[in-house]
Amino acid sequence: MLRKGQTQREIGVSLTTPTKLEELRAKLYAKAKAEPTFRFYALYDKLHRWDVLTEAFRQSKQKKGAA
Repeated sequence: MLRKGQTQREIGVSLTTPTKLEELRAKLYAKAKAEPTFRFYALYDKLHRWDVLTEAFRQSKQKKGAA
């Protein structure tokens, strides 16, 4: 996804999931396993971050919408 005024550029290689997202996933997974009854009410702020949305869009596009 591009912001207004940006142009699309590609680097020609496939990158793995960014480290920050891997860390977020690992922390959420660990919390969910450690406390099965815990409810993640405040996830919206974490999932609404620009880097998270951009990576989700990239993965969705790469898989043609498949989960």
